[in-house]
Amino acid sequence: MARFEQLRDDITRLTPAAVAGTGHIRTIEPDSAANRLVLTVDTLDDALLDGLAKRYGSELVAVRYEPDATALSNQGRQNDTSAGPGFYGGADINSDNCTSGFSWYGGTTQYMLTAGHCFPTGGGAWVPTENMGFVTQSSRENWNSGVGTVPFSGQSVNRGDLALIQLDSPKQAGGYIYRGDTNSSTSAPVKEMWSRSPASGDQFCSGGQRTGEQCGWVVTSVGIDEHLTTGEWSRNTNKATKQGQCTIGGDSGGPVYTVRGDGGIAAKGIWNYGGGGGSDNWGGALDPCSGGFTDIWQAFYGLPGQLKTV
Repeated sequence: MARFEQLRDDITRLTPAAVAGTGHIRTIEPDSAANRLVLTVDTLDDALLDGLAKRYGSELVAVRYEPDATALSNQGRQNDTSAGPGFYGGADINSDNCTSGFSWYGGTTQYMLTAGHCFPTGGGAWVPTENMGFVTQSSRENWNSGVGTVPFSGQSVNRGDLALIQLDSPKQAGGYIYRGDTNSSTSAPVKEMWSRSPASGDQFCSGGQRTGEQCGWVVTSVGIDEHLTTGEWSRNTNKATKQGQCTIGGDSGGPVYTVRGDGGIAAKGIWNYGGGGGSDNWGGALDPCSGGFTDIWQAFYGLPGQLKTV
């Protein structure tokens, strides 16, 4: 037992300089029946297998290959980081002001999609743990304070309420979104962009850092211009209602999505505004929650790059 504890401790302290490919080790567990340790890896790396065999022999340590094994992290909605796969959607950005949406990329450039009114003059984006990157005014955001939606520079179409954060190199967009409550670290992989634009009767979930995952939304109107309480117009968006917890300020920019049968995410849009529910932000039959989002296809046609999937 003492020998195995020494082995476990040694393996967890391995560096790539000592044994190449150690980042592929996901778990270490005892196999008492065979009197050995079993290492689960997410990639069959010849250099790693050879290094482990040379260091520990072929009897004390065995390797199990699980390609779907993922690294766990202490990051979550409220403390997202660029570590591991990269930044996730559905997290707090810019000090509770907004929520990150979906990972995006164009060539080697990494982006994060969010709402335009979060960056009406462009500027820097950050999470509580670090800086993310920046939004270029006019060409990467389509919101003017006091006015609302405007076309992206060089375009003539109103495309809802969108902004594209270009991540600082070498930071990555992770291709995942957070699910669960406001402090959740649970995530799901983004697998696809929804195959069409929204239609009345569609159902979906929203993911905001202030209220967490809210499912049960039903689309009631598509392609509308909404006059907001600020006096601004959110143009060419889609409206929906639900009962239960309503979204609140700070949820803007979060992902709008459907959960597939395999647990993966189909991206549908970016959350823009919410209301209803009375003073307690809880919608009932007489005062349901309401809200609006921008179709993900508006981002695809209006901004550089495309959705990043896993």
